Amino acid sequence: MKSPSSILTTALCAAAWLAAPLAASAGNPVYSGGTNSSTGKSDADLAVSANTANFRALGGQLYIHPNGWDPTSTADKNTIQSLFPSPPILEAAISGTDPTSVKNFYNTRIKSRWPTLSAVTVNYLGGVSSTVMQQVVDSFAGVTNRVSIIVAPNSNSSDATNYPFASSHWNQLRANALIGKCITTDAPPDYYFAREEAYRVWIAAAIAWGNANNIQTIVIISPGSSPSGNSFALNSENYIADLEARGARPDVWVYENYYGSSGTVSHPIGSETNISDVNYSALHTLQREAASRMEEAEWLEVVQKSSATHRIITATQFSEGAGTILDATAAGDYVTYQIPNIAAGTYTVHIGVKKAVNRGIFQLSIGRADNFNGTATNIGTAQDLYSSADAWVDLNLGSWTPGTNSDKWFKFNVTGKNATSTGFPISIDYINLIPQ
Repeated sequence: MKSPSSILTTALCAAAWLAAPLAASAGNPVYSGGTNSSTGKSDADLAVSANTANFRALGGQLYIHPNGWDPTSTADKNTIQSLFPSPPILEAAISGTDPTSVKNFYNTRIKSRWPTLSAVTVNYLGGVSSTVMQQVVDSFAGVTNRVSIIVAPNSNSSDATNYPFASSHWNQLRANALIGKCITTDAPPDYYFAREEAYRVWIAAAIAWGNANNIQTIVIISPGSSPSGNSFALNSENYIADLEARGARPDVWVYENYYGSSGTVSHPIGSETNISDVNYSALHTLQREAASRMEEAEWLEVVQKSSATHRIITATQFSEGAGTILDATAAGDYVTYQIPNIAAGTYTVHIGVKKAVNRGIFQLSIGRADNFNGTATNIGTAQDLYSSADAWVDLNLGSWTPGTNSDKWFKFNVTGKNATSTGFPISIDYINLIPQ
């Protein structure tokens, strides 16, 4: 892993939320790992079954950093392999522009235990040529189809301000992310909040861009300089909430610590029962994900609609390869979906949509199925789906607090269109309710 002085740095992770019942995760996957255990530099904490028992029961996965893996004993590596048999995510680094260096690390240290990987995240890869990037990707054929650059404008304090993520300054970085079909951000929460707003905008834009381009997005969360105690857990919670508020919810959360050559650390990989430890935050984020309610629009029951045609459309960019479209022709057209048995509580409401040149503006309202007109409330502001180019976007509409356990109706009402838009249709990918 690089130090914050390099232009593309890495760090490691966890976040904290209220516990949820043990069940297979219904939300995004969570990986945990690091460089330092409670006893020093190694992944020894991951070899203690009790440290990750609930995390693994919920589907939590392994993230391997070489600085922690290499000093780990063979016996502990054997135990970790037995506890985490699924393909892990591996972090590595390219040596100069040598495309064989990344695969050599995997071949000599990891391949005998895990013949395939979920992904490989690679330091120093964002600025190499497209040719070298393709060679690295090709070298992992049959092992993984996701070779991720690790990004964050950490080396120069003015980079994020002078060069927004969409600027031509980052053309090669974006090209390499598309070649590798993955992009990973690395901004420790304490560092993220200490930096200027342009930095936070840059990180969120990188995630949103990856989502819009249908490549995997990974967010690494690490303690950074968080002091001992519960600071890392709280910072991580605020970090994830801030990203989601900016419409930058990634596909994968990775939690690890990174302490360079340090032996004694404030936030070891540790135990899922200790609030200062990485595994604690990883578990609680996974519990939050497991409690989330992700509903594909194309699978939902349509309980009411206007006379406008409602149909299913397909595209690989939709979360499950399909979504819905209401072929609205004027303001006032609407479609209402039902989601059964939503528990009382407070949720953040995310709506996946497809934007296009001919899209309208909608207002979402939610109410009880047995008394919609008497309970419906608008969620967030009206959402304009116009875009000069097709774009698949996750919209964060804010908080919603149902007071009862019951079936709920979600009404998407067309309120108008952008002056530049050529039509009124609205296209919905999914409804995602994330407990707060």
